[in-house]
Amino acid sequence: MDYHRTQEDIEQREKEVGDRISEITALDRSLTAELASLTRELTALQQMRLAIEVAVGLRPAAETTLAARVRTVMRETRVPLTPVQIRELCETAGIRGSSRKNQLIAIHAVLRRMRLREQVRVVRVAGKIAYLPP
Repeated sequence: MDYHRTQEDIEQREKEVGDRISEITALDRSLTAELASLTRELTALQQMRLAIEVAVGLRPAAETTLAARVRTVMRETRVPLTPVQIRELCETAGIRGSSRKNQLIAIHAVLRRMRLREQVRVVRVAGKIAYLPP
């Protein structure tokens, strides 16, 4: 067995593998950036479609924003709802955000404002914070 030849083969393969890892990493960054861009574009298109539906009367204007939908959900509920349950109800109604996490953050902000205006009250259900109309 030729030690030097084996050593050269290993070094060559290490270089090839390292180069391929670099290529994959660059491709991953590129795909991640493209995915983020397409997600933003899709959200914008959905919002434009929603605005058009409101403009032509296919959808009532009161239900076009997340805040409006959260207020409607809270007015109509008789049981305590967690922010996650409220998000699910909003998604069922067709209200979508850029991500589920961002949507939940926005719901918390709406609920905080509603709480300050005494439009909802905070209760605990199974150790979790939930909201009810006053």
